[in-house]
Amino acid sequence: MNILREQFYRTLFNQLQTRADIDIYFHHHNYQVFEKLIKENLGKYTHYVIATFLKEDVAQLLNLIPDKKELLSI
Repeated sequence: MNILREQFYRTLFNQLQTRADIDIYFHHHNYQVFEKLIKENLGKYTHYVIATFLKEDVAQLLNLIPDKKELLSI
């Protein structure tokens, strides 16, 4: 994890640690891995925070997540 991602995770964790369980998955800048993670985890969580950091357009995949469950996509 680089510094930016670590800061993102720590901030998220510090804010939510007493109110939620947090699972973290890595796609390693690989669109196919990202796609698989999204599709395999649809409906498994009450909310999603997604950091894509991909060159490919991921809008179609993100649109699979209901708006009320997507907290943040960066």
